[in-house]
Amino acid sequence: MFVQLFRNKIYENRRLKYRIKRLESFIASNLTLLEPVIVKRLADLWNKEKDIDLGHFHFGGTRYKLFVEFYQLVTHGAPYITVGDKVFFFPSKDPEYVEYKTEYGDLVFIVDYWLEDVLLARRASILQTKKEKGKNKVDIKLHQQYLMQFWPPVEFTLKAKDVRPRKVRFCFPAATADIFSFYHFILNCQSGSPYSSSICSAHFVGEALKMSRWNVQRSIANWVKKKKVHPRANPPSRTLSIPLVPGGIYRHGKYYKWNLLVKPFAQFILDAAYLHVGTEQNEMLHLAFLKERLKESVILAMKVVGGREGREFRHRLNDIYEYRRKKGSAIGSGDTGTRRTRYPQK
Repeated sequence: MFVQLFRNKIYENRRLKYRIKRLESFIASNLTLLEPVIVKRLADLWNKEKDIDLGHFHFGGTRYKLFVEFYQLVTHGAPYITVGDKVFFFPSKDPEYVEYKTEYGDLVFIVDYWLEDVLLARRASILQTKKEKGKNKVDIKLHQQYLMQFWPPVEFTLKAKDVRPRKVRFCFPAATADIFSFYHFILNCQSGSPYSSSICSAHFVGEALKMSRWNVQRSIANWVKKKKVHPRANPPSRTLSIPLVPGGIYRHGKYYKWNLLVKPFAQFILDAAYLHVGTEQNEMLHLAFLKERLKESVILAMKVVGGREGREFRHRLNDIYEYRRKKGSAIGSGDTGTRRTRYPQK
C-alpha cells in the first residue's frame, strides 16, 4: 500500500524528473572527458542536489509528508574484487579454477523507501560505464562481462591485515541479471542524437555478443594461463556493435523485453525510483556496502522518505547514510541516533 503511494507521488512530481534530466544534460556537456572523470563529476552533482518535496497524502485519517533525499557515499580507489570459479571444459573431466580481479561496477545505484524509521524497500543496481570507440561500437572486456552477466562467486579482503578473504556467493540465476546489472554507454561518437548516454542490461550485451557462457569462460581461462607467463597480458575483449541510441534497436513485428532494451539514462533512474529495476538480494547489497566501507566503489542513493506531519524526529539507527556528511547540511557526520529531519526546499 505505502510503496504504491510513494510511486504515485514520484510519478506526479515534475521537479524530480527535471532534476534527473539535468544529469543527461551534464553528460552531454562533458562527452570529451574520460570515463572515471565523468563518473566522479556525475556523483558530485548528484550529492549536491537538495531535497525535493513530493507533497503529502492521507492514510487512515493521518496526513503524511513525503520527500526525496539524495546521497553519495563517496569513495576512492580501484574497485577490484576477486572472481573465482570452477569451470568445466569438454572433454576434460577435471575442472579448472579460474581466478582474476575485476571491477565491481563504476556506480552502485540504491533506492530506499522509508516510512519514518521503517525501511519498506531497498533495491540496488550495478552500472559499468563505457565510452564509444566508434559510432555504435563499444569495447566489452570479457572478464567484466562474465561478472556482470553470470555473477560467479567473488571474494575480497576487508582489511589489509585480514588473513582470510571474505567470500560471497550469489543466489540468483544468471537470467535475472537483466534487472540490476547494466552498462552505461556514453554516446560520444553520435551526432544529432537527443541522448548523451544510454543504459543496456549486461544480459542483453551478452546476447548481442553471441557468446555462450562456455565461450566466455574459455577465453578467460586462456587469459589467466597467459598471465602466468606475461603478467601484463590484456584481458580478452569483444566489440559490441549494436544501435546504442535509445529506440534505434526496434524492429517492426519483433517482441522485446523492456529491461533488455537500450534505454535513456534518465528513464533508467526513473525506473529505479519506481523500484522497477534493481535487486533485493542480500548478497549483492551486503557486498556493495562492505565495498563502500573499503572506499572502493561509488554509491549513489535516492531515499524516498515519508513521515506523519508534525513528527519532526525520526530514529534511524539502521539508516546506512546517517554517518555521511552531505554538502550543505548543518548536520555533522557520526550522528546515528535520533535527529531532526531536514525539510526539503519547495
